[in-house]
Amino acid sequence: MAQQAGSRVSAAPSPARAAAGPAAVAGASRAGVRISGRGLVALFFFTLFQFQLLDGPMWLARAAGRFGWLVELLGALMGLPLVLMMVDLASRFPGQTVYQYARVLLGRPVAFILNGLSLLYGIIFLGYFLRQFVIVVQTYLLPRTPIWAITGLVVAGIVVVVSLGPLALNRLAQMLLIPVVVASGVVLGLAMRNVDLLLLQPLWPVPAAVLAAAPTAGFLPFVPIKHLPVQLAVLRQPRRHGRSLVATYLAVALFKVIATGTTLAIFSHHGVALMAWPTLEILRVVQVPLALLEELGLPGLVVYQAVLFVSSAVFFVTDYVGLPVWLGLGPRAMPWLLPVLAAAVTALCLAPQDETQLDLMRQVVMYGGLYSAAFYPALLWLVARWRRPGVGAAS
Repeated sequence: MAQQAGSRVSAAPSPARAAAGPAAVAGASRAGVRISGRGLVALFFFTLFQFQLLDGPMWLARAAGRFGWLVELLGALMGLPLVLMMVDLASRFPGQTVYQYARVLLGRPVAFILNGLSLLYGIIFLGYFLRQFVIVVQTYLLPRTPIWAITGLVVAGIVVVVSLGPLALNRLAQMLLIPVVVASGVVLGLAMRNVDLLLLQPLWPVPAAVLAAAPTAGFLPFVPIKHLPVQLAVLRQPRRHGRSLVATYLAVALFKVIATGTTLAIFSHHGVALMAWPTLEILRVVQVPLALLEELGLPGLVVYQAVLFVSSAVFFVTDYVGLPVWLGLGPRAMPWLLPVLAAAVTALCLAPQDETQLDLMRQVVMYGGLYSAAFYPALLWLVARWRRPGVGAAS
């Protein structure tokens, strides 16, 4: 057994491990790929961190006004028990993805339908996420480049990274984790010097409509936890790493809530509701010590593009792992599934022709996330608690 960059590869996998799917991602189903707890934390961080970070405050301001940060906090609390359920399920079925143990818990016919809905949502989610990625690149970096050209370049890069195997993606995530955390913390700390807490007043009473937005607009920034059940399949003992995953989730959630509150306290909820990328505008009001840079917008955006790319690849891998399991295909199907999935995601990314269609796609992502990230894992967990299959809590 060799260990490189916090990732472990087993030379003699068991049959359950060989069927888990992550090995197939690397194009070597007999390799039995496993990653360390540190590697999983890095992947989980990039799964959660970037989604709805730039434009999320705008939607929260439109849904809840100055209480946008509170709605997001409630949405984060809603996702916490779901993370614990996913870890518990992974501990009962080590080495298996959600698409595999769903067949044990629900039976093949029911699992085929529900897994299919989850995978369909995952592809739509990835298409929407890539469209957001491409729009940011076109707006701030390549305004004269057509969307289809940027999309093709991004998807081609993702295909290259995925074809290198999960260890390459895991090493990239671990390498970027600390710089992204430090840079984000420093920028947010500098931006908080410009807040005006009066813009968040009064804090009471909280309208009922605000609380009603928590399961939708508030939970949307945390919908990417739907990818965790697949990521847990490449961990040796998921239960041992539950605390680190919960800590990562809480840290990212706290950062997002503070970033939203900071944005609202700088521009007011009226101003934030009119901005396309409110969090990015924070960088433009940051006063850099010694005036080394006029603003942090461009360097911050460049760093964020790297984060978006890694996250896109992580999302892509989740769907790539699930498709052959759902269709009952072997590892030999993986090479042709890769371009098929890339073409499908590209088509979905380019499908919206105007803001109305893009907003409709966002609605699908928001409400579909309640099924894929909340209802489905909760259903599987309740069935597992009732039937008590798997290897049990001791594994």
